[in-house]
Order: sequence, then C-alpha cells, then structure tokens
Amino acid sequence: MGLAVRRVLVVLGALLLVPRTLAQFLVPNQDVEDLTEKWAVGQTINIAWEGWAAGGEQPKNCDLWITTFRDGAIEERILANVDLESPGNFDWKVNLTSAQVSKDPQFVLRFVEHVDSNPPEYPPTSPMMGSRGFYIYPAAASTSSSSTPTPTPTTSSISTSSAFTTGTTTSSGTAAATTSSSETSAPEDADSSTGSGSSSTTGNKTKKKKKSNTAAIAGGVVGGLVVLAAILGGVLALLRRAKQKKKAAAAYGPHEKGVTIYAHEMETPAVELGSSDYPAMELQGSTPAGHYAPKPASR
Repeated sequence: MGLAVRRVLVVLGALLLVPRTLAQFLVPNQDVEDLTEKWAVGQTINIAWEGWAAGGEQPKNCDLWITTFRDGAIEERILANVDLESPGNFDWKVNLTSAQVSKDPQFVLRFVEHVDSNPPEYPPTSPMMGSRGFYIYPAAASTSSSSTPTPTPTTSSISTSSAFTTGTTTSSGTAAATTSSSETSAPEDADSSTGSGSSSTTGNKTKKKKKSNTAAIAGGVVGGLVVLAAILGGVLALLRRAKQKKKAAAAYGPHEKGVTIYAHEMETPAVELGSSDYPAMELQGSTPAGHYAPKPASR
C-alpha cells in the first residue's frame, strides 16, 4: 500500500505540484509530441540540454534520472551533480534490462535537485525539468528513432561549471556515471543466448557429419558386395560352360582324337553294271502306262 501511495505522489508532484518545463531538453527532441521517439536497449542516446529555465529557485546541483512515463515504477539515476547554468550533453548507453522495458516501454528524463543518499533515492517533490516522453524497446525488437539518428561517437564532455560533476564521456560514446545498483546490462543476456544458439548449431553439424560418414561407409560395403557377387557369377558361368563343352566332346567319341570319318566310308560301295563280280540283273517290272504291249502268239 505504501508503494502505491508513493507512486501517486510521484505522478502528482511531476504533473501538478512542481514547476516543470520541456523546452530545455534538446535530445529527446522537445519539438515533437510525447512518445514519438524510439530507442532500444543497448543503443546510445546523445542526451543534450540547455540551461535550467523551469522557473522558481534553481537548484545548484542536479541529478539526471530516467523514470517510467506515468507511474514511476522504474527510477534510475544515470548522471549526478550536474550544473544546469550552461548547456551540456551526455552519451548514455541504454542499460535497462529487457524485462524492465517489456513491462512498460514508456519513459521520460528528469533533472531533479541532487540528494546525497546511498543508494540514490528519487525526490518526488523536488523542482524538476522533464523531457518529452519516449519509447525504449528490448534489444530483440529494436526500432530506430524516426526523428533523431543514432549519434556518431565523439569525444565530448559535460559543459558545466560544477566541481562536483561526476558524469563524463569517452571517445567510444560510453558514459561513466553514477547509477543505481539494481541496473543490469542487457548485452550480457544477448551474449548468453548467442552462446547457447552457437553450441546447439555445432551439435547439429556434428550429428549431420556422423550420419553422412555412416551412409558413405554403408554405401562402400554394399558396392563391394555387388562387385564380388558379379565376379563369382562370372566364374561360375565360365566353369559351367567349360563343363558343357567337355560333355559334348565326350559324346562324339572319335572327333575328340582328331579322326575324321566321312559318311560314304560307312556305306556299301555302289554296284557297277557289267562287273564280273556283280552281274547285272534286271528285275521284271510292269509295262509303263500308256504303252501297248503285244500279246504273245497262241500256239
């Protein structure tokens, strides 16, 4: 119950009870409507501002906070001890977690009076200077800003005169600033998920390689058996053919020894007419048809 009351006080203090201006933030762009610009976890936002002009008494030192746009469920200090008497900028790499932005992706930046506390505590009734509302999405669903391009990393510093300013920037665009201890870097989640995907991919490749090797070995064995069967079949066919030739040669007898016997040698020589050994004989036959044969004379 106490947490709900605190959130209500934050909203009322932000919208009604304290002086508030939008004109002093340059990034997020103050010339667009709320919830127009979009960023993602892991991207760098080049936050820029002019001097304080919220009205009333100006705080000497301010802290830069990011909170949810409506209920203050998330309150993270991203820069401490900033003097807003002069313009400045700060490259902030969005280090909210995907779980945080999945619940509510609508956020706003606020400069509020610096409070010495450990851990840092957001002062709900302090004078503040707020930005336009914007979206922050998880890294997997990153959406580029339609109005503000991703800034090119450059060497820069916060243009303030306060000796207590702790936020600085480097050439890589990463800000070294005071943040709450509950922040968790989203790229670590991405690295862990990438690692598991890589290991599963490697395992699949190993299984495929083993299957292909097994198939190649099986194919080689089957091919060898087919060739061996063909050779044995050819040898058996040659042996069968030689055996058949041997049987055929044995059936003809003399031909196996190379002796040639002609048909006329097996027959009786033809009878020659007029031979003394074989006198010619004429068999009595009938008169050929159509010829007249005279009858013998009667006695």
